[in-house]
Amino acid sequence: MPTLANTKLYTWKAGGSTGNDSDYIVRLSNRYDTIAAELGLTAAAAGQVGTMFSVNDAVSKGLLIKLRMNWRKDTGKRYSTNIVCDANKVVDAMATLIDKDYSGGKIISVRGVPKVRYR
Repeated sequence: MPTLANTKLYTWKAGGSTGNDSDYIVRLSNRYDTIAAELGLTAAAAGQVGTMFSVNDAVSKGLLIKLRMNWRKDTGKRYSTNIVCDANKVVDAMATLIDKDYSGGKIISVRGVPKVRYR
């Protein structure tokens, strides 16, 4: 979990299918800086107005989609993390993130995380 100093506010528009785009804001790690554009996110400007969500709330409401990303650092060690993506950019993000620089290494795979509901 990143500290507050290692995070940034990101914004995206959702609801485009209804023609009433709304600005949403979420706090994410600074590591998103290099891949934010592909995920449909932009750094929020100071004083920007929008509806603030936690990451988990945005995912549960279907505003953001959770993806699983694997990357290899320059040392050869592999890492894996969950990232979030604008629901309208998932297919593009999965195709364009491969081989991008990320956190001192290269992204080697991105896949969807299935939603599982337990009773």
